[in-house]
Amino acid sequence: MHSRNRKYSPLRWIMLSQVLLALYLGFFHAALGKSPTEIILMGLVFSTLATGIVVICRDVFFNRFEFWIHLVIGLDIFCEGFIPYHESLGFYYCAFAFWSVFWAYHGFLLCCQRPKTAITPTVVNRFEQSRIS
Repeated sequence: MHSRNRKYSPLRWIMLSQVLLALYLGFFHAALGKSPTEIILMGLVFSTLATGIVVICRDVFFNRFEFWIHLVIGLDIFCEGFIPYHESLGFYYCAFAFWSVFWAYHGFLLCCQRPKTAITPTVVNRFEQSRIS
């Protein structure tokens, strides 16, 4: 499984992931003790930032599915903006769950990645013969 994206780089992906994590945690820290109106406005701003960053950096993702699951960050912040009060640090559990899924999926993609090797006709013929037998 190779990335079809020629601009993909694991280092760039890690940096983007860290920026999105900081933005996610920043929203929740900023929302602590704020009024419902302030939380809605912050939710709109932070979700727009997160979504914009993901869209602008779409070439950093390994594949299209990974791009789409990272858009969930902006959607989550948008939805969380409509929760009137944020008073605890439980959002760290949510962040841990999100990024565990992101990092595990990305690690899976990297582990399954195989270098491209040229298959000679004799190898293909032997393979075809072993399947027929």
